[in-house]
Amino acid sequence: MTAARALIAFDDRVASFRAHRANNGSRRTQTKAWPHSKPSAIQMAKAGFVFTPSAKAPDNVTCFLCDKSLDSWSRSDDPFAEHLSHSSDCPWALVHSDWRADLNHNPDSTEMFNARLDTFESWWPHDGKRGWVPTSAAMSRAGFYYNPSRAGDDFAACMYCGIVLDGWEPKDDPMYVVLIRIQLVKI
Repeated sequence: MTAARALIAFDDRVASFRAHRANNGSRRTQTKAWPHSKPSAIQMAKAGFVFTPSAKAPDNVTCFLCDKSLDSWSRSDDPFAEHLSHSSDCPWALVHSDWRADLNHNPDSTEMFNARLDTFESWWPHDGKRGWVPTSAAMSRAGFYYNPSRAGDDFAACMYCGIVLDGWEPKDDPMYVVLIRIQLVKI
């Protein structure tokens, strides 16, 4: 597992931009923070990136899910668009591209179902538990993608309405939870 893959929680990805020990090619290491105000560390972390600088690439970032590394960022770069442009099969980039007006992915397609499912990878804590309804496949069918936090390992976000839920119980049906949420919004 790469260092970036260990930082799957959003809070951890953001923290990686604050200060990072980088090897400058000698025995000494330097502490570096994200060198840009735009795109911001928050934007980079939301796009799935972890700060992984090096002497040759002081603004290098790596996706926690697909391991794609990118550097040489400019103020006008959009982290989501750059991520998808350079790693068009990254589940994180695909799932988040659907929220962007300039990209056109059908959220009901097999491609998007698989992208949501791939965000759960082997991290979803309820897969393999006997009798549990909220499996990663059920979550993905209902429109959820995996979105862990330091506060818990079963946070999932709905790509349709943006709600983030955790504390899943054995009999919780993700599709039912989404339908209840839709009904509450209509009231």
